[in-house]
Amino acid sequence: MARPYHVLNLTLLPLLRARIRRIEGREHLPSEGGFIIVANHQSWIDSGIIGGALYRSIRKSLRFIAQTGKYHFLGGIPIAEYERRRVLEVTLGYLRAGHPAVIFPEGNSNPEPALRPGRTGAARLALMSGLPVVPVGVFPKHEELPEDRHLLYTVTGQIMVAISQLCGKPYSQQPEG
Repeated sequence: MARPYHVLNLTLLPLLRARIRRIEGREHLPSEGGFIIVANHQSWIDSGIIGGALYRSIRKSLRFIAQTGKYHFLGGIPIAEYERRRVLEVTLGYLRAGHPAVIFPEGNSNPEPALRPGRTGAARLALMSGLPVVPVGVFPKHEELPEDRHLLYTVTGQIMVAISQLCGKPYSQQPEG
């Protein structure tokens, strides 16, 4: 198991994994060497969520390009401590040493429904290193519910019919509210 995740495996990562509903595609991660994970950035906890989702699938610890030094314990590479061009050189060093690197091309977190235009750091890293890029989508914790009441009742009815069949209780299709 990759460091610093050994200690985090017993403490923080189980809590973060509880927030993860679904992980798809881990089998496509490169098994050896560095690679670049490029993700949208919903909130401040995304670095931990990505770490929680992937730490068992990687050999070396993740390195996160961050605009702050707060995430150093999770492998953060703080942009503020380096000039922007230098942070790419530092990240390339980690990539060449076999560490996966995570970059959020939107920059700061973006809770809005649409993605912001991406910055070019991920493309620069990919072109400079020749390493694979792995896109990651982090979904919001709470999805917007459809306002179509007919659709809501139709789906609810289908769910209740399935429950009725499983438990042997009859179901009346009359909605309560």
